[in-house]
Amino acid sequence: MKKIFTISTIALFVASIILLLVSYGYHLSKAKEMDKNKQAVNTVNFGTAVSANCQKSNTTALVGGDVYLVDTLGNKKLFVSFQDLLADHANCAEYHNGNVYVIRRINYESYPDPNDDWTDELWKINGNKTEQKLFSARGLNFKVSPDESIIILGYGDGGNEIALMDASTKEIRNISKEELGATDGAGIQFEGWSDDSEKFWGQLYHTEKPTYFSISKQTGEISIYDSPHSFYEEHALNFNTGIVAYSEYPFLFDTETEKEYLESEANVNFYLYNLLTKEKKLIATSVVKKFEPTWIADNTVEYNNPEYEDRLTLRIK
Repeated sequence: MKKIFTISTIALFVASIILLLVSYGYHLSKAKEMDKNKQAVNTVNFGTAVSANCQKSNTTALVGGDVYLVDTLGNKKLFVSFQDLLADHANCAEYHNGNVYVIRRINYESYPDPNDDWTDELWKINGNKTEQKLFSARGLNFKVSPDESIIILGYGDGGNEIALMDASTKEIRNISKEELGATDGAGIQFEGWSDDSEKFWGQLYHTEKPTYFSISKQTGEISIYDSPHSFYEEHALNFNTGIVAYSEYPFLFDTETEKEYLESEANVNFYLYNLLTKEKKLIATSVVKKFEPTWIADNTVEYNNPEYEDRLTLRIK
């Protein structure tokens, strides 16, 4: 009996070892599969890039950071990094047709120091990471047309020098503030290009009368339009149609002002205004609530429901 017990014990021990090995192999296989799937999420699931954004590599540094490509689902992946990237710029990077355009600030050590020889540079980086410098000036801003044929540039004190640059020849056409109808002290705000790259839109502010302007790519003709709202009121311009969705909700500079405004229970009107025809239409009214309009198509605007917490859409006929 003793011998049989010993053999049975050994058999049970061996079976246990085999079971442990099989279990280990299964879990190891699953871990590898999960790791493979994780890698697939980081690569395969990234859709077609639609935009680029910047992130500072060091929150205390003056310059330096990373450029990420962002797809339609909000997924992002690192594209390129620069030690002199102007990551804090409101338009640090743009993505167009596989190319990324960025602003880099060269020789920037401190601000403000008139002895510094720093300058801003606009660079183009293609999908193969080939870099090309396009333009340099202090206080640089830019907007690339969707077809990448023209780049509008802002530079100088407050970005108030304007120029159109042919992206192929680098030929520059300067535009004076007087051509835009700007007075002394006026600021220039870049809005954006129409989808067909035929027209660029901008705004003038800190003027007696706020205005929009458009520049034709083909003819260079500049058109000026009266703005129906102040520069600081919430608004969204449709670059293809010239229709502005805006409300009377003011820009509130601090928490105390915001508190007072919310307690006022003031009515806030939401309008559509056609800059070309000057047609104005009241869409909705809220009580001290933002509308935060967004164009989701040329004839469709989305905005906050004035009575509930959802969003509404309006199709324009």
